[in-house]
Amino acid sequence: MLLPNTATPGRSVWDDVNRRAFENHVVALSQAKPVPDSRMHLEANWPKQCNHDLLPFAIERQLADDFAFIAAYEYGVGYVTAAAIETLSEPSSLTVRLAANEGVGDGVKCALDRLFRTLERCARKGKNTIFVSYRLLGAVVTDAPAGLSREECAQEAFDIIVELNRNRILGRLESKWFRRPAYDSGPSRGPLTLRLKDFIISRVSVRESSHLLSDSAKLFAQLDAFHSSFLQLEASTPSGVISAMKHVVREAFPITVDGVSLPNRLGILGCPISALDIREIREVNKLANYWRICRSLAALCRSYRALFSKLQLETLQHYEPSWTPGMKQKRYVHAEVQVLVYYETSSFSHWPRAIGASKEACFLCDALIKAHGSFHVSKAHRQVFSQWTVPDRGDYSTATLINALWRN
Repeated sequence: MLLPNTATPGRSVWDDVNRRAFENHVVALSQAKPVPDSRMHLEANWPKQCNHDLLPFAIERQLADDFAFIAAYEYGVGYVTAAAIETLSEPSSLTVRLAANEGVGDGVKCALDRLFRTLERCARKGKNTIFVSYRLLGAVVTDAPAGLSREECAQEAFDIIVELNRNRILGRLESKWFRRPAYDSGPSRGPLTLRLKDFIISRVSVRESSHLLSDSAKLFAQLDAFHSSFLQLEASTPSGVISAMKHVVREAFPITVDGVSLPNRLGILGCPISALDIREIREVNKLANYWRICRSLAALCRSYRALFSKLQLETLQHYEPSWTPGMKQKRYVHAEVQVLVYYETSSFSHWPRAIGASKEACFLCDALIKAHGSFHVSKAHRQVFSQWTVPDRGDYSTATLINALWRN
């Protein structure tokens, strides 16, 4: 872990700000329990494409969000993850820079390494690549693993991602196989599949239209298939859980159309848009995400072969809790802030434009990133967490202290 407070007097982010007063204000704001609307970062506010940008911003942002999402494999604030995408043209490569509130675990590193090797195989143009090595001046010809079709790539990626996110998926479903975290002692909400169907039955009022009647019937057939696959999961043996989980996720995908569009679909069928911001809709979209991401990655491997031919993972160390003298609470550096601070203190010349996150940014992370001005996040729930802080690093440059990191 990194030390959060290494700055000397006169070179601190708190030199012009009373730290204790700031933290007291944050605590007071948190205790007031404001309920601000989520903030969407609209396309009109995206950065303009530059000649040295190797990916369109929309793809860079989606990749960052997707890698953060699949890396947040368990419940709890410690697993909240942030990611940034670095690209190089010479030699062509793509690096995923990953941070988590309490550090990136070895299981995530291993799974992403396997995933990257799968994506690299998909990016190859030919079916086989031959390498020639030299051992004691004798040539040895070896075959690299065969290239993959897009369909094969998506399926291999799906196997890896579902295995990593096993317990998170089971929790979303409220399965009997779910290992509930110690802090969660509340009662089960009941199967997601039934809660979702009950909600849709109570809300959808189909207008007199053959097209809408047809889509309504199709939707309810898909909901039935989704629930049937869940019942198969519940009845499976321990050795069959992973296979059954994959089937459930695949059945969730068509309900959402493309992994994200269930609210639009329900709106067309007469469900009030104001009623759609509920847990069941969010959870089924997140379940579908596991398959959507695999399909998307397989397609991007072919569209951006050069970048995906060499994939690397770089993880950031997280920070020890910070303690302000005279204050009771410990404070923590969120994953998004870890990513921002890394680039402020590194020599990387071409910064990413997006910071992806496994969940919407909090109010203070969103405010800091917006004030900083170099990065963008997709969404912010804007709730205030009283134990939030920024690291007070001794290696901030003068320009960082004056212009970039801490703006009033």
